[in-house]
Amino acid sequence: MTIDWNQIKLAIFDLDGTLINSLDANLSILNEIRIEKKMPKIFPHDLKPLLSHGAPLMAKTFFPEDNPAEITKIFRDKYSAYSTSENSIYDGAREFLQSLLKLEINLAVCSNKPFNLCNKVLEDVKLNNFFSLVIGGDTLPEKKPSSYVLKNILDFFQASAKETIFFGDSEIDKLFADSLGVLYAHHESGYENLKNDKDNLIFSYAEISKSLCSSL
Repeated sequence: MTIDWNQIKLAIFDLDGTLINSLDANLSILNEIRIEKKMPKIFPHDLKPLLSHGAPLMAKTFFPEDNPAEITKIFRDKYSAYSTSENSIYDGAREFLQSLLKLEINLAVCSNKPFNLCNKVLEDVKLNNFFSLVIGGDTLPEKKPSSYVLKNILDFFQASAKETIFFGDSEIDKLFADSLGVLYAHHESGYENLKNDKDNLIFSYAEISKSLCSSL
C-alpha cells in the first residue's frame, strides 16, 4: 500500500507511541506512586503492553488493592507536573511534520490522553505550534475509536476521508481510522504490533519521509 501525497490535505497523529515515546515518563510516575505505597517497582516490559489503553487500566493493573479512579487522578496530577524531554520525540518525527507543513497539509493530534496533558506534553517538546487542532480523550463526548471524533476532525478541516491520513500505533488507532475509511499508517516503533501484510501500511519516519520526497 502506498500513499498518494498529492491527494492528502490532512494528517492526524496519535501522540503516545506515534510522536512521543512516553514509556519512561509513564514508568517514572507509576513507580513514584508505587514507592509511596511501599510497593516494588515495575519494569518497561510490564508497562508497554498497557500504554495504548490509558491510565485507568494501568491503575487497575498496577494498584489492584486501590480505588482505580483515585490512582488515575494521582497519576494525572503527577503527569501534569512532569517535564517531558524533547529526547522523547521519535527520531525524524519533527522533520516529517516540518515537511508536511511545507506542503500545506493540515496537522492535528488526536489522543485518548486528557486534553490538558496533550497540550502540556506538546509544549514541553516544542511540537505544539505544528498543530491546528488537538483533541484529547475528554475534549468531546466520545473518544477513539469512535467515528464521531474522527468526523468532528474532518468537519473542522473540511476534509474528506480520502484526503486524510491517520498515523497511530495501536489497534484502537486502526479501528479509529477504519471507522470512516481513512488511510491508516502504523508506527513500527510504537507500542503495539500489527500484522505486516498488504492491507497494513507500516511506517518508520525515515522511510515515510523518503516516500514523501520521492512522490512530489
